[in-house]
Amino acid sequence: MSSDITIINKSAYRIACAPYRTLLRKLLRALCIRKSVGLLFTDNKGIRVYNRNFRGKDKATDVLSFPGEGGHLGDIIISYEWVVRERPPHRRTAIEELIVHAVLHLTGVHHTYTERSLAENRRAMDALMTMITAGR
Repeated sequence: MSSDITIINKSAYRIACAPYRTLLRKLLRALCIRKSVGLLFTDNKGIRVYNRNFRGKDKATDVLSFPGEGGHLGDIIISYEWVVRERPPHRRTAIEELIVHAVLHLTGVHHTYTERSLAENRRAMDALMTMITAGR
């Protein structure tokens, strides 16, 4: 099975999706994963609904990930509105980081919100980004 990637934009923003599709392909290749992945761009209202319904948290957030089954690794939901408001000058970098972070979650790499756990997660993200940028 190949790594099929579906990207849907339900935000009010025009998003060039090709770089994110390429990033996902490189991540999956680096991790030797041959499964499909879904990426949904939404707004704060949309991600708040998912966060409330699936995590019991009635608030917007930057990114959510939901593991899949069988040949589907899972789905990633990003609030593009959140990224625009919180990190406007670094929008593309922020989205790339959120995608890497979410893929790590989908592969079973999780963290708590302690300083140590977040630092370990950051190292895992940096190592993965180094691995895929070396092959650019």
